[in-house]
Amino acid sequence: MNINDIPVRVVGPGSQQSKLGEAPSYIDMPGDMARYDPPLMPAPEEVLHLADASAAMRWLKNALVDCNNTQHRQLANLTQIDDDSRKLVNQILGEGEVSITYDGTPRAKVQESVLAGIWRTFYFDDDGKVAIDLLEVAAVPHIVTAKRRHPGLTRMAARLDRTRVELRRRHHAREGSREAAFLIVR
Repeated sequence: MNINDIPVRVVGPGSQQSKLGEAPSYIDMPGDMARYDPPLMPAPEEVLHLADASAAMRWLKNALVDCNNTQHRQLANLTQIDDDSRKLVNQILGEGEVSITYDGTPRAKVQESVLAGIWRTFYFDDDGKVAIDLLEVAAVPHIVTAKRRHPGLTRMAARLDRTRVELRRRHHAREGSREAAFLIVR
């Protein structure tokens, strides 16, 4: 057997048939690339008065450490924080690539933050307004696993109703104070 008897296809410059004078064509380079842009943060002196946002970020830091150590999900209820603190928390967390909409009872929308494993879950009342705003640290949002284990989320709905009542009680009991209104949902 001779090396010339082995059927080999020749690939490379000049191996492809082309019309005379035709330039080679190339795949277009991507014009726009998605990339991470850190959030634009206000100056520290502009947000010092936002105690609720500060408390939320302290909670998040501790929850990330705890989740890393124990692999248990962590939930915080941000429903009662003031609007300026909520805007800052939203600005810091941003919006990631994953979102989930649940049209059952209760209706909910889950949005991943720009940081993997940090989720915002919004439960809506009958008028479509946000009734409960949760911050969650977990690999998968609670609503996804609760739906699988409890069709219709009836237990979750009852628990959220109890949480809402407890938050109202706490809010009215401390009305006028500047403390963060957090309730860890267990």
